[in-house]
Amino acid sequence: MWLLDTNVIIKLPKHMREKFPKNQIKCSFITVLEHPISNKYDKMDIIYPDEQIWAQTLKLAILLRNVGQVIPITDLIIGTTAITYQLTLVSNDRHFDYIKQINSSLTTISQQQFEEIIENSFKSLGNV
Repeated sequence: MWLLDTNVIIKLPKHMREKFPKNQIKCSFITVLEHPISNKYDKMDIIYPDEQIWAQTLKLAILLRNVGQVIPITDLIIGTTAITYQLTLVSNDRHFDYIKQINSSLTTISQQQFEEIIENSFKSLGNV
């Protein structure tokens, strides 16, 4: 399953959003706050940060600060959400590379890779 970062949702073509099944694509509530255009979220499950995500975000922020990396809190929350729910994070943002250096369980791919996966999966199903 996939967690889409805000920068991907902003740039993702509408025809791509219409192709994926709702139960496979998720976004953080933080993304909704950053880019509140409701029709882009119709086919996505929204994950709301809970106590576990907040606690893990704080731990991650401290670890990153200890190695001299400070990244936006929004990216920390989105990254922690992907880690907590074991989702592949789709993003074009380099901030997540710093998180991966601290927590190797974060898996990321670029928007281009994601679009290729979606297109190929629909071609294989005969739904071009």
